[in-house]
Amino acid sequence: MERTGTLPQIHKQCSLSEPQKIKDNHLTCCLGTKCKECEVLLALEQCKVEPEDIDEIKSWTCSTHIMQECGKKMVDTSEGFILTVDDRMFWDEVYKYMNVDETDVYRED
Repeated sequence: MERTGTLPQIHKQCSLSEPQKIKDNHLTCCLGTKCKECEVLLALEQCKVEPEDIDEIKSWTCSTHIMQECGKKMVDTSEGFILTVDDRMFWDEVYKYMNVDETDVYRED
């Protein structure tokens, strides 16, 4: 979706929330590298195959690299291997409400 420019431009946490414009939606791996800046993935652009095949090659390469890194150090894959900016917005909002003091939420004034 990043290659074709079709990543979402609007984030909506749930049906009741206000839509939020996404400034620069892009893919980032769980190792913290923007996919469009990853040297390994950029090198794969030189393959003489269809763009869809390059996407598949990139996904396998990225997954393998992440699994290799998991063997060397602690890598948090609990949110997925690849996230978009709107994925990050979603998880940030979830974590924000997980940290809310219940007494503040349910307090009757």
